[in-house]
Amino acid sequence: MDNNQNNYYNDPYSTNTSAGQNYYQTPNQAYNATVEQPKKRNIATLILSIVSLVCGITSIELFWCYGMGIFFAIPGLITRSIALKKNNGVGGNMAKAGFITSLIGLILSIVFILLIVLLIVGGIMSADEFNSDFNVDYYY
Repeated sequence: MDNNQNNYYNDPYSTNTSAGQNYYQTPNQAYNATVEQPKKRNIATLILSIVSLVCGITSIELFWCYGMGIFFAIPGLITRSIALKKNNGVGGNMAKAGFITSLIGLILSIVFILLIVLLIVGGIMSADEFNSDFNVDYYY
């Protein structure tokens, strides 16, 4: 414990560097080394990201209405791609969320439309089978 040379409990705040260890940097050095400046986002990119998110959410809500979600999902995907082009390929979280919700709405709408088509075709086919099973003669 002579002159803080071999002391296990050295004062980390001391400026004594004779022990060969400098535990802390000055606050300005530490701040400038670790923190990056936030990237500036274009206001048009932000608006397009919001539009994409709103269209995606609306497409999920309206997929059951005879597949009307397609009419909101496709513009949601388009506005997301335009937002990425305006911001040099860097997308924000809203653009990602808009893409995901638009894609989910598009898939749900397509599945719902296919289900409706299959139900209509199945109804037509079962009506034909029903009439042929009973040999119904409409013309006497």
